This record gives sequence, C-alpha cells and structure tokens, in this order.
Amino acid sequence: MPLAALELALNRLLALDPATLERLAALDGRLIVIEPATVGMALGVVPHRHGLQLMEAPQAADVRIRGRLADLLRAQAEGDVRGLDIEGDKLLASAFADALRAARIDWPQLLAPLLGDVLAQRGAQALGGAGEAVREGAGSLLRSGAEFLQYERPTLVSAAEWDSFRAEVRELHEAVAALERRVALLILRQQ
Repeated sequence: MPLAALELALNRLLALDPATLERLAALDGRLIVIEPATVGMALGVVPHRHGLQLMEAPQAADVRIRGRLADLLRAQAEGDVRGLDIEGDKLLASAFADALRAARIDWPQLLAPLLGDVLAQRGAQALGGAGEAVREGAGSLLRSGAEFLQYERPTLVSAAEWDSFRAEVRELHEAVAALERRVALLILRQQ
C-alpha cells in the first residue's frame, strides 16, 4: 500500500512536467532495479508515458543499480556515479537519471490554489534556499565526519582511496578473465 501511494504521488508530480513525461515515455517498459545498500530492499521502477510504475523486489531487470543511499542521491542530483555498481544497460541507467534530473516541477503553480500566488512564490523560494542550505550542510557534515573518522581510525580509507582500490580490482578482474580466455585458447590449440 505505501508503494502504491508513493507511485500515485510521484506520478501526480511528474504530470506537472510534460517534458519529463516525454523523456520517460522513451524508456517505456524498461525495468530499472534500484538497491540502496543500507535499506536492504530492491525497488523496481518501470517508466511509461504517464510517469513511473513502482514494484517491490523484482528478480530480472534491464539494469540493476546498487549503492549507498547517499551515492544514489548524488548520482540523481549531479550525475556522479562514483560508488555505484551498475549491472546491465548503463545507457538506460544514464537516460533514466537524466530524465529525473531534468524534471522541473512548478511548485508555485502547484501550491497557488492552496496558498495564493504571492505566498506560494515566496514559499517556493524559501524552500529552494533551505534545500540548498541543507544540501551544503549535509555535504560539509559528511566530509567533516569522514575526515574525523580517518584521523581517529587510521585503518579507514578515504573515498578516493576506496574508489582507486575498486578500479584496480576491476582492472585485475578483467586481466584475469583475459588470461583465462588466452589459456583456454592455448589448450584448445594443443589438443
């Protein structure tokens, strides 16, 4: 039930932005699975011309995106995919994130019938400023907390070190796979 309510609310908001609905229509029927690491659940998202369909824990997907909630939010807001594990159609993942990132909801228009034109405009401006301040504060708090923990616990690695390590492991994995293919080819040639 909460998922249906969230889907309805999201689709009502998306209906206020026809350009976003057009971008989502281009992805019609494709299944995107989002798995926030700390939440412990998988959320399926199927874009269509009227918005999004949400479903719980689908098994198969066109693309599966895993990562920490902070990394998922950063990817959606800034397009920065560091820290995310993307399996499947990476172009689909990028197109989906771009479609949501480009969404422009006219909050004053939405709130005007409830609050009046002037109050809705001022409220939207205040919320926009407060949202930016919260984002900056949260980013600063995360950076400060990471620096403090790295100072107090020298065994902890920085995000840059972790990303570098993951890239090296990925390269090693690809090199081992190439070596396995070459060995298999050599064995076939000797037989």
